[in-house]
Amino acid sequence: MFLMTSFLNKAIQHYRQRKKKKFLQQPSSYKHKYAIIGTGIHNITNIYPCLWFLGIPVKIIYSRNKTNAISAAQRWPDCIGTNSLEDIINNESITGVFVASLPQFQGVISAQLLKAGKHVFVEKPIGLSTKELQNVVTAEHSKTICLPGLQRRFSPLAKKIKKESQNAINYHYCFSIGNYPEGNVLFDVFIHPIDFVIHLFGEATIVHAYKTTNNSTSTFYLLLNHNGVHGNIELSTAYSWQEPIDELCINTQEAILKAKYPYYLESCSKPQSFTNLPLEKIFPSPLKKLILMNSSFLPIAENNSLYAMGFYPQLEHFVNCVEEERKDGFGSSKSLLPAYLILETLQKLS
Repeated sequence: MFLMTSFLNKAIQHYRQRKKKKFLQQPSSYKHKYAIIGTGIHNITNIYPCLWFLGIPVKIIYSRNKTNAISAAQRWPDCIGTNSLEDIINNESITGVFVASLPQFQGVISAQLLKAGKHVFVEKPIGLSTKELQNVVTAEHSKTICLPGLQRRFSPLAKKIKKESQNAINYHYCFSIGNYPEGNVLFDVFIHPIDFVIHLFGEATIVHAYKTTNNSTSTFYLLLNHNGVHGNIELSTAYSWQEPIDELCINTQEAILKAKYPYYLESCSKPQSFTNLPLEKIFPSPLKKLILMNSSFLPIAENNSLYAMGFYPQLEHFVNCVEEERKDGFGSSKSLLPAYLILETLQKLS
């Protein structure tokens, strides 16, 4: 027993030391240098912490306010702050750029960077119309990466749902928040659930859509068809920011999946039937529920909200693609076109 305990303790210590060593040595393993555009609250709370944890060699930070850029640059060794985009565009040592600016500028900035041969990670939205997005798509080179910042695609929850919903029949998705007076709620916020269901079930056509309004709030109801998988979606600003709703229920051939982004996923097995006869009516038995994901307690990186929501994995994916000089299906602004077509249709509803 003593020998077993001693062996386990040594194994645990070895694992911890190896993990710590990998983390501490990470900054020296990168071949390329990077820049950041933006010093806003989204960057500060979501992007910067992930980039620091990844040890990314950030060498230039841009902001329209040069004082803010210089202050932000102090967080990285040998990093400078600037209010001139040309300092990034014309700097041949900068390979990848993280863009998180105002929504109306992100498409234009991304197109400039892509034309200059830079790889770009850009927060959504990439422009506020299909036309603006198409300008970015056109600016991409065949090997240039342009990864849209839609973190749900990279969340651990999305990976589990993808695995469990291969035989999906239909789904219901409720995404509800409080009033949103500060921008375009469709492209700023509702792009997340629309892109998410396209990521999970494939491109979709709108079977039916309508909009209701109540004072300054709006609610959109959609029926989508993903090549045979039908989705019923409610998008609303008539609820509360203190208790938002982000719940997805998927009906598959074998089970009913219930997900609450970003931490929770359960599977409930569907009772068997004999021909068309539901046996559960004759032989009632407890439903078999399996909790597939409910991890937020242990203080490890994977349970950190920035990881669980997908922010960290998507930035890590972008950097890995840049470092390995490879492009995949995620790394193109073109992947956003199916969502933009739906959002533009909703925007035209009165």
